[in-house]
Amino acid sequence: MSKDLAHRKGLHYEVPAGFKIEADGYGRNADVITSPHNYFVTIDWANRCFRSGCTTYGDKLNKREYNGAGWKQKLVNDAVNWLVKLGRLG
Repeated sequence: MSKDLAHRKGLHYEVPAGFKIEADGYGRNADVITSPHNYFVTIDWANRCFRSGCTTYGDKLNKREYNGAGWKQKLVNDAVNWLVKLGRLG
């Protein structure tokens, strides 16, 4: 795993090599994770979920609740795992 910045608030999240996490370009409380295959998800921090593409509206792709210490990294891990699975199907 390599460290990548979520360019907001100085927070660091672990993502696999080849993946990157960047601040959402629309000023929302969100970050975007891009896979080496150029698939991406939006992490919606306010709603503690991730969604396919560049949106903070619509169905959540994750079914679990994120609470407690480390919930943000757990959300990032689930989003990365979803992108890995998508890359295998694509």
